[in-house]
Amino acid sequence: MTVPLDRLYFLAEMQGVQKYKRLSMICPAEVTEESSILPVAAYMANLSNGGAAMYVLRPLAGHVKLRIFYGDGRNERISETVSARVIWTKKVVSFYIAGIEFNGLNSRDHTITLAHLKLFTGSAVSQPI
Repeated sequence: MTVPLDRLYFLAEMQGVQKYKRLSMICPAEVTEESSILPVAAYMANLSNGGAAMYVLRPLAGHVKLRIFYGDGRNERISETVSARVIWTKKVVSFYIAGIEFNGLNSRDHTITLAHLKLFTGSAVSQPI
């Protein structure tokens, strides 16, 4: 069974009213749970100053390290790692959608993520909508 892309976006957004502007995106990521050394492959669904939603093949829980792979416009990937905690996980067909809350973005450690948020949402600071 395939799920239409517009339905996937809806599912990733359905967990309640969002506090921050969201950047809808599909890009690869890796999530490593605090209790594991092996990362889990993921695809980002959306990103904001407060957190993200992603598609994964198994449920996640607790504190995680999220490594997001961004394109640099020259067919190269650059990555950045953000600390977060899993807020919710929902099973959809044969995969899961997980919502995570960042432990805080800062200009020293998260320049790439903040630059993407500023470019595509107009907001690079952690201010509510």
